Amino acid sequence: MGIFNQCEENKDILVVIKSWSMVHPLMRVIPVEWDHTMPVGILYSPQPTDVVRRFLSALETVLTSSKENVR
Repeated sequence: MGIFNQCEENKDILVVIKSWSMVHPLMRVIPVEWDHTMPVGILYSPQPTDVVRRFLSALETVLTSSKENVR
């Protein structure tokens, strides 16, 4: 909740996904349609669980496959 309170207090903007619209009572989600993509990151422990490792491996496979199909 800290980041949401900080954004509200400082009148900052926070880019979130639509399903976060009910996370904070003062937050309003305004949909936008941009004509460009936005890079995202995934945060995980330096010692991830087996489930997280499998997810990362699957994600890497999908992303590698997607890049090959674009070429």
